[in-house]
Amino acid sequence: MDLQPEDLVEWQMGNPESNLRRLWNMEPADQRNASVIALYILHQNNSIDPITAWREAVSFVHYSRKYEVPLTLAVAVANTESHFDPGARSPHGAAGVMQVVWRVHSHLLRAHAGLRAEKDLHDPEKGISAGTLLLSRYIKAYGSTERALGRYYGGPVSRYWPKVARNMNRVISYGLEPGI
Repeated sequence: MDLQPEDLVEWQMGNPESNLRRLWNMEPADQRNASVIALYILHQNNSIDPITAWREAVSFVHYSRKYEVPLTLAVAVANTESHFDPGARSPHGAAGVMQVVWRVHSHLLRAHAGLRAEKDLHDPEKGISAGTLLLSRYIKAYGSTERALGRYYGGPVSRYWPKVARNMNRVISYGLEPGI
């Protein structure tokens, strides 16, 4: 990865509001998971730079805990949706790492995720916050991960679930511990 811990510290010092600040106070298991996720992101999408991979990884760990979404699920959804590309945009208006549609969710995201505008979805940390918040709400509302994913996808779960499940298995085989 050619990135040293001091590189992360230096970048975070220049960006004090970044979720990278959380890395140093995480439990060792969470730090390990963030490391595994960062490497996995770089393996899945070689156009992502190492700092962005770490920002995304720490955000996945943080927001999965905050919103009580299984970490493997959040990472798998992002891989399925955008291959971790914060600049991704679908023809249907979905944006960012988690491919959230601003025009559908703007009120919720303004109120609960601190996003102010659609462009915030392209910030990897804010986009992951938005996507995990939505996953959390759908899981609670539907009582089933599969049904929640159908709502998140906005289409037949029979087409979406196999892709997400395959990506969950990939990230687990990469060394990420399943669960919250």
